[in-house]
Amino acid sequence: QPSATKVDAYGDPFTETKLLSANQRRLIVYRPSEQAANAKGVLSIFVDRQYHASLLSNSFSKLCADQSNYSLSAVFRETGAKTSKGQARRQELQTQLLPAQTKYIKVTSMPSGEMQLLEVSAAQAMEQLKLTREVTHTLSRVSAGQACDEEGLTTAQGPTSTKADQALPSSPVKP
Repeated sequence: QPSATKVDAYGDPFTETKLLSANQRRLIVYRPSEQAANAKGVLSIFVDRQYHASLLSNSFSKLCADQSNYSLSAVFRETGAKTSKGQARRQELQTQLLPAQTKYIKVTSMPSGEMQLLEVSAAQAMEQLKLTREVTHTLSRVSAGQACDEEGLTTAQGPTSTKADQALPSSPVKP
C-alpha cells in the first residue's frame, strides 16, 4: 500500500537575527497571523522583479545580499479566483540598506482587499515574528541572493563594546 507524502510549507520558527558580516544586507519579509482573516490567497514577494517567496499566514522569509538598493513588490491572488497577472493586486516598496543592516518588511492585508508593504522597527518586528515560521515550500529566484553570513551574536546582544557605548566621565575634565 503506497504511503501518502506530506509536504510541510513551513520550516523552523523565527529565532532572533544574528549579526551579519560587514558586506551583506538582510531583508526579512513577514506576514503576521492577524491578516489571515482578511486575505485568503497567495501572497508572492518579488525582489527586483524576481520571485522570492510566497508568504502564508504566520510566515516569514529572509534574503541576504551584498547590494544596497531593493525594489520589493507583493502580489496577492485570491485562492480559487480566476485572475490573470494584470488583475492581481500589487503593492511596491523601494528601500535601501547599509552594510550589515537588517530591515523588516511587514505585509499587511487591508479589509478592502488591498495590501501594504511596511518597513517596521526591529522591536515591533521581533514581537510579531515570535509567532511565525520560515517558508520552505519554494526557492528564491533572486539572482543577488546569497547565503547569510551570520556571526555568533544576536542583534539584541550587539558587539561587546564600542567607543559609543563607553561611559562618559561623571564630572567635567579640567584642561
